[in-house]
Amino acid sequence: MTGHLPSGALGHAATTVFLSVMAGYRSNVRDVSRSSNRAVSTTYVHLCNLRNAGLVTWEDGRQGTLRPLVRAVPFGDAA
Repeated sequence: MTGHLPSGALGHAATTVFLSVMAGYRSNVRDVSRSSNRAVSTTYVHLCNLRNAGLVTWEDGRQGTLRPLVRAVPFGDAA
């Protein structure tokens, strides 16, 4: 990661998609789109932006490989 995120990478819709991935809805783009209440095409664009930002990854052509590259830490807890 270069220290900054692409423009719009963590807007409201992208954040919703990212939180769905963090929650474990990661078998495919369609599952993430359902859990984030977004169209499949919109979800895919957000996932690509999140991937380019270094926040998620997946193996192209392999279902179930989508996963976050960061971990959530509850507010107030030490890392």
